[in-house]
Amino acid sequence: MSRNTDIYYLDKKDGWEKVKDIREGSIGSIWKKVNKYYYFNNLGIFNSIDNTVYKISDKETLNYLLSKADDETDDIKSEGLTAINTDYIRDLIKNEKLIAVSGEKKMTITIKYKTDIVDKIFKYSIRIFLVVYFIFIIFKNFRKSRRISNENK
Repeated sequence: MSRNTDIYYLDKKDGWEKVKDIREGSIGSIWKKVNKYYYFNNLGIFNSIDNTVYKISDKETLNYLLSKADDETDDIKSEGLTAINTDYIRDLIKNEKLIAVSGEKKMTITIKYKTDIVDKIFKYSIRIFLVVYFIFIIFKNFRKSRRISNENK
């Protein structure tokens, strides 16, 4: 089993300015480069958000993200607003308010994991079960054929 991490070159590191963390950085952060704003995702691929860097497409989205960045409340729908959470970020991506930014791929890092002990136990227990089952069937057929031969005598 392995996990791949791709390293991309986005732009020179000069001129990037961190504007604000969203929910203390647990969701992501907003960065500025020249006059463009970007959302850096911290949610990861396990939340069905494939990319790490997104360009914020309009001022309205930027202003909303900045105004709700510190709001820890997940349920503010009674005000007709939506909290900044995983679902909200997915909606922004789907509605093209956040547009994935891809850079130049520089390298891929592969981390290989040794098989987990539970996997090994499971794998060997199935093999042992099959061997024992096969022996049981052979033994059962042998006894059955022996009993039939004894009845015929």
